[in-house]
Amino acid sequence: MEDDLTPYRRLIANGLPAVMVAHVLFPAEDDVPASFSARWIRGVLRGELRFQGVVFTDDLSMAGAGVVGDIVARARRALAAGCDVLVVCNDRAAVIRLLDGLDIEPEPASQLRLVRLRGRDGLPREQLLASQEWSRCQEYLARCAAPPALRLESGST
Repeated sequence: MEDDLTPYRRLIANGLPAVMVAHVLFPAEDDVPASFSARWIRGVLRGELRFQGVVFTDDLSMAGAGVVGDIVARARRALAAGCDVLVVCNDRAAVIRLLDGLDIEPEPASQLRLVRLRGRDGLPREQLLASQEWSRCQEYLARCAAPPALRLESGST
């Protein structure tokens, strides 16, 4: 039987490494947007769905985030709800206020999730550059970047 969470269950079962929560409000469920909601992040996402990946906030400088206060209050609320990464876009002054005003130690579980997100060891660079797969990809990219052949034909008059 499928429910509203089935797509997320499938993604998580297939190793979804991270999600971004939105500043969307579901007033029947919580009085704050999902990006600041422990009910959604810790309860549904981490609890019910058993998501072990990284949770990014939506842009904390967006108007939809303003319902919980200034940029520092938004960051505190998002971290308390279970977010791991605070996103602030196109607002240098807000970033500076956040860096100056946020004095919270990261949670160890959050730090572990961030380390896991960084990936795994891959091929050494020399081995990657010598591989056939790399060569095929380079050839494909070159074909995509090349201008198309253009042939003009004139009509007879």
